[in-house]
This record gives sequence, C-alpha cells and structure tokens, in this order.
Amino acid sequence: MYYAATKHEAEDVMIEGFMQVFTHLDKYLGQGSLEHWIRQIMVNKAISNFRNNHKRYGYDIIDEQVEIADETANIETHLTAKEILKLMQKMPEIQRMVFSLRVLEEYSFKEIGQALNITENTARVYFMRAKNWITEEIK
Repeated sequence: MYYAATKHEAEDVMIEGFMQVFTHLDKYLGQGSLEHWIRQIMVNKAISNFRNNHKRYGYDIIDEQVEIADETANIETHLTAKEILKLMQKMPEIQRMVFSLRVLEEYSFKEIGQALNITENTARVYFMRAKNWITEEIK
C-alpha cells in the first residue's frame, strides 16, 4: 500500500508480483532469504507500475541543480502504522514512491533515480518535498 495510490492498484501490483514469484520460483537459488527475494520482486513490480503510469499521470520532472538542506522540523508525534499509511496515501504519488524507496527499502538517491528514470538530484528534490509535505500534514 505504500507504493500504490489505491487499494485496487496495490492488489494488482501484488497479484502481478506473486504471479512472477510463482512463475520464476525455479530461479531462486537459495542465496539470501526467500523473503528478501520475494520483497525485491514486489518492489520491482511497484516501480514498474509507477513507470507504466508515469506518462498517464503527467508528472513534471525536475532536472535543475538544487542545494538541499534538511530543515525538516523535529516534530514529536505518535502515529499508528495505519495512520502513517493513510497519510502516505494522500501524498503526491511520485513523492510517495521516492519517499518509500528511500525510507522503507533504503535505496540510495542514485538507485531511486535509476529505478524511476529520473536524475539523482530530482530524486533528492522529491524526497525533500515528501518530508516537507509530511511535516505540514502532521502539523
């Protein structure tokens, strides 16, 4: 759900991911955990879904060089996982995707840029915007 705008979209991505898992189970070589292998397939499906819908949603891609300072306010809050999920689903999709890849999957900005076909700097800008968006929503 962190990678999808709707429950329906998340279900589609999950079904496609599990179809790929079961179709290619023979390709799992036992190196690393099965959970990590399946998770990577699911994340890749979410990225693929984002790329396929990218043109339809018409995101403007930022290619300018920008200095980014982490000025996120230190807000003490107590949110449940359900509340965080609801909050993230309201976030603009490209920001949610960048934020999720950075925070949940620990992708570098370079990896995010490569995965989403944007520049590393653009990934940084969207991450900064996502943090600012979350801060404002929590306030």
